[in-house]
Amino acid sequence: MQSIKVNEINIYYDRKKEDDFVPMFQITGKHNGIDDWAKRERKSHWPPETTLNFKISNCECFLSAMPKPVNPQMGMEFCLTFTTAETELSKSMNTVQKQVLLMIKALNQSTLRKYVKTVTLFHWKTALYWTSESIEQSVIENDNEENALKLLHQVLDYMTKCLTTRNLKHYFVESNLFDGLDPVEASSIILLILEIKKNTEKELRVYLSMDGHGQEQCKIITRRKLQEFLIDFNDHQLTLDIFKSIFDELFDKKEKFREAFRDVLTIVFDDYVERKAKERNTIGTSLLLWALKFKVVKEKLINETVSYFLDFAGIDKEKGNILIRKFVSLSIQHQIEEKK
Repeated sequence: MQSIKVNEINIYYDRKKEDDFVPMFQITGKHNGIDDWAKRERKSHWPPETTLNFKISNCECFLSAMPKPVNPQMGMEFCLTFTTAETELSKSMNTVQKQVLLMIKALNQSTLRKYVKTVTLFHWKTALYWTSESIEQSVIENDNEENALKLLHQVLDYMTKCLTTRNLKHYFVESNLFDGLDPVEASSIILLILEIKKNTEKELRVYLSMDGHGQEQCKIITRRKLQEFLIDFNDHQLTLDIFKSIFDELFDKKEKFREAFRDVLTIVFDDYVERKAKERNTIGTSLLLWALKFKVVKEKLINETVSYFLDFAGIDKEKGNILIRKFVSLSIQHQIEEKK
């Protein structure tokens, strides 16, 4: 076990979730080239026409300050961000594409982990998007292992080509995501990709056999950081104030708030079902979990929950605040029960 200093402690966990929060400025109006992008001819007819013409074409565009994609140590730069459009692309993915994305994530955390900051998941997703719209439609639509491996190898070939030319085109705008990429690093990554292609199953097993996979993990943090976290975690008034300020600011934009609330509930819902599935205390619980596995049932439950929340809270400010307090109170109660 790694030695720790006096002002540090070990924390243990069996899983963790990470989210990136990036400040953005919304750009008013539609991006000039988005209509031409939507009309571009695609061999596989992916993304679907409804996604192109009715969803992505009307998505907001943002301006964000991000670390330079190739040399983060060189500072920040402003760039256009198509977050909501990328979300719609993810929603339109078929099972085969989702399987390939999971395999890419595994390879990026194992065989390619040394270069995970050079070729990020964003770069790999971009390669997957380009490959998906140029491959045969049947490969994407027919869910089987052969098609998943075929699409994965096509993505690997596409990335190899982009690394060789040091030119990976942004999926939405004219921009080279590999501008300034170190040719030596590019060559090293290409060699690893060739190894993956030789025996894909073997390289995927590297991820599964990595020390700690599926087991209890350990991380070292400072005592001060833990103390700060506990102060904020137990500050129920702070939680209430944050939730209320977000509610007050966003409630006027009801549809955007509805969509954001639905996304949060979906994440919480999936986590809840996963935890309850491990318990399976009663037949009733098992039947409920079985029913909620069906997408249509889950979506209906989440949509009705969101509608109830917004309709009830929208009656007036006073009742809205009561509901927020109740919501936070239940959340705090749940945290206390989990500690017992």
